[in-house]
Amino acid sequence: MKKTLFYALFLILSQFVNAQTYTLVDTVGPFQNSVKSALFSPNGKYVAVLLEDSKDVYVYEGDSNKLISTLTPYNGGKLNQIAWSPSGTYISAGGSNGMAIVFEWKKSKVFKTIYPDGKLLSTPDLKINFTGFGRKDDEFFFGGDDKKITLVKNMIKVPSISSLPMAAEEISCGAVSPDREMFAYASKNLLYLKNLLSGEFKVIAGSSDIITAIAFANDKKRVAVRCIDKMVDFWNYKTNDKTRSIKDAGQPKSNDYTGIALSNDLRYIATGSINNNPAVWDDDYRNLYNLYGHTGSVNSVDFSQDSRQLATGSNDKYVYLWYISDGQFTMDQLKKQKRNPLTAKTRVVSTKSPTGEDSKMSFQGDSLPVQLNDRNIKPTNAITVSSKNITFYVWDDDQIDGDVISLNLNNVWILSNYKLTKQKKIVTAKINPGGNNYLMLFAHNEGAIAPNTAGISIFDGYKEVKLNLKSDLHSCDAVRLILK
Repeated sequence: MKKTLFYALFLILSQFVNAQTYTLVDTVGPFQNSVKSALFSPNGKYVAVLLEDSKDVYVYEGDSNKLISTLTPYNGGKLNQIAWSPSGTYISAGGSNGMAIVFEWKKSKVFKTIYPDGKLLSTPDLKINFTGFGRKDDEFFFGGDDKKITLVKNMIKVPSISSLPMAAEEISCGAVSPDREMFAYASKNLLYLKNLLSGEFKVIAGSSDIITAIAFANDKKRVAVRCIDKMVDFWNYKTNDKTRSIKDAGQPKSNDYTGIALSNDLRYIATGSINNNPAVWDDDYRNLYNLYGHTGSVNSVDFSQDSRQLATGSNDKYVYLWYISDGQFTMDQLKKQKRNPLTAKTRVVSTKSPTGEDSKMSFQGDSLPVQLNDRNIKPTNAITVSSKNITFYVWDDDQIDGDVISLNLNNVWILSNYKLTKQKKIVTAKINPGGNNYLMLFAHNEGAIAPNTAGISIFDGYKEVKLNLKSDLHSCDAVRLILK
């Protein structure tokens, strides 16, 4: 009982600790059913979405959330898994009727349907659980309940079909390495690897449980497998050695736990979650934080190729898109500014510190500032106001311990070197009606109890919104103000 109560308290506290280390770029949905998979295109401009028990694949423009294409197989069968071709021209899917489908997605049409060994299965209800492309669009492979991988070469013109040796059990999942030289697939707790250049084929045994997901690192040696016992095992496929295992605390054992992704810059590992909150790990296998917001199990996680975005698909019928800035998952309402977060460049402007020294403020495109000198700026949720004339009430909403703060509104210090008390300090200011408005809290010390925490009420003449901002000697909270 004590352990259960302690863990419940840990979950509550961790949510508040993590709540300001990230927020959302955008959401796609709601859909009519749970999201089974959400994958970025190779150029990061599009997101392909597959729903549970669905006969369709949806392709959205990531920058605008516009539905670009709906892909439906000829026979109307349900689809199980999707993959992009290297050029982004094709999207493949595994069918529940024993065949793989390749779509030419910009034309919203089926390009090819392929059966194992090129033949119609005698048992057509066997599922295809894994499809993937090799180094070129015309190199294709798939496998599933038939216990083998079908290899297709020259897929675009005159396909040449062969197969790999049968696995002991059905093939549950697979993945292709970032350089597209290797592909891997799993049967029970066995990992099978095929080198597309040398033809080398090997089997690695010793994963902790049934494998439900696979992801390659961009280092030509590591592959990670997600198992239903909550473990993620990392293997060096050059030496066949297990190098590390990590475990998500509190995640129940489940065959549905399928989400795992490794970023190409080798900085992050993302895992899905039965408990709604996907986890982000660093490359030293330390849990950095959890991403809060989904209200259903997270089945799919996928990094964009440039490692700057993460897509999460959930049973809550939404796809969430997270943007990574300076090592943190931060919110940027780039959609409303019609800006693509992948192309937004960092700019630096000269400013003054609250004590008058020359300083530098860094911005990601036209978004919130991301850094003031060597301090990271962490966005919190946006506040909507109805007037450009704003009154700010500032006080110490916690224990009085000598906190000294300054407030910056749109690169102007509207309050400097102020020692917080229980009495509310009143500051009035005007915001830009059509521009980028932000309020940032800067800490001059950490008081007796770090970090500095200020209660702030924002009053626009019609309504008052109360929030808490935090700051220490390494980071500053900021809130966006949106005039409607």
